[in-house]
Amino acid sequence: MANTLRIVQSPDNVALTVEKFDETRIVSLRRQRHVSSAIRTWVGNAIGHWDGNTLVVDTVNFTPEIALTGNYDDDLHLSERFTRIDRDTLLYEATIEDATAFVRPWAVSLPMKKLAAPLYEFACHESNYSMRNMLSGARAEEGVRRGP
Repeated sequence: MANTLRIVQSPDNVALTVEKFDETRIVSLRRQRHVSSAIRTWVGNAIGHWDGNTLVVDTVNFTPEIALTGNYDDDLHLSERFTRIDRDTLLYEATIEDATAFVRPWAVSLPMKKLAAPLYEFACHESNYSMRNMLSGARAEEGVRRGP
């Protein structure tokens, strides 16, 4: 899956953990202002508040290295809304603003279904010898002879 999202809430914070790359963003529900723009991280600085049954998250202060992940840069401003629309569905809406990367803001919206599945480590198979062994075992089961 790799795009599974786990949401954990306390009275002061919401933790958003994305399975892919095992990143967790801590959204402060108590702070009303972002930390200094001199403090930058891969996941930015997120503050949030509740608007009825919708969690509204505003994130800025991404590191300049965010450009490695796509067309974004450290001017990225991410506005998100998480709305529970029924027992098993969360509507995710986001507006992406980055004046140095895009000519205008753009938005995305998608429903997310609740899963009863754990998060798994997301890792590449570089230097993973078990992958070689699994594939060679599967080829042997298929009767495919491999050369030395």
